[in-house]
Amino acid sequence: MVPRASVWFDAVNQIYNFYVCDLQEKDSKAKQVLTSLQSLVETEVRFSASRCAKVLPLALSAYKDGLPPHYTQMHHQEKLDLALTILSGQARGPMYEEYVAQLEQACHRVWVDGRMGCEVLSLTGNTCHHPRHCVEGEEGGGGGGGERGIPTLPHSSGVTYISFCNCGRRQGQREDPFSMNDANFVFYSHLAESCCSRLDSISFPTFKPSVSDARGPPQDPPTLPAAPRGGSTPHPRLESGGWGDSARRVWGGEQG
Repeated sequence: MVPRASVWFDAVNQIYNFYVCDLQEKDSKAKQVLTSLQSLVETEVRFSASRCAKVLPLALSAYKDGLPPHYTQMHHQEKLDLALTILSGQARGPMYEEYVAQLEQACHRVWVDGRMGCEVLSLTGNTCHHPRHCVEGEEGGGGGGGERGIPTLPHSSGVTYISFCNCGRRQGQREDPFSMNDANFVFYSHLAESCCSRLDSISFPTFKPSVSDARGPPQDPPTLPAAPRGGSTPHPRLESGGWGDSARRVWGGEQG
């Protein structure tokens, strides 16, 4: 005897509620049944998860290999791309995207756990070799912004140059400058104390604007002469009455 349609609908609704409802509402035995059923049915998912879980530690080890004590975001991205390349070369299946997210989170935790470097560039394009820090007198200098636990120290790229003083008689080691004041004043003032300070100096006048915006008012664009009435816009032409006569500008055939 075939059951009625209402019986089939009730049975299907019960099965649907059993499999779709939250697992917290089921007892331990029902959870074991669902887990076993999922393991038997989703063979592709199990293979993908097993493969990705095997490759994930290798990719993370490639990211950690040769890391400096602190590094910039650019170096972090380069190492992350290398780790993702290793993961994508061996991981397969529908679980790949989930393990990519796990790898990115793991690499990001390694970077932010005391390895973030200063991102500020010097005037010559060299990166500060200090860890993430603040600079005294600068708001948000070095990416620190006065946060708790962030050290306060000046920028330094570790690069030095040999430069002359103002008069050219003495040389000195010059650190890679990170500001215009360091580049054009501090270095020369230090050498001048033992050399150039005995020489005569000339102070040149400098422009000091009285307002914050000293560019001046905007200039109006030049206006073209108005076209005569009753016709299209004319084009100027030159007429000459002969040798020695001055040229006359004519608009639309009429003398101006």
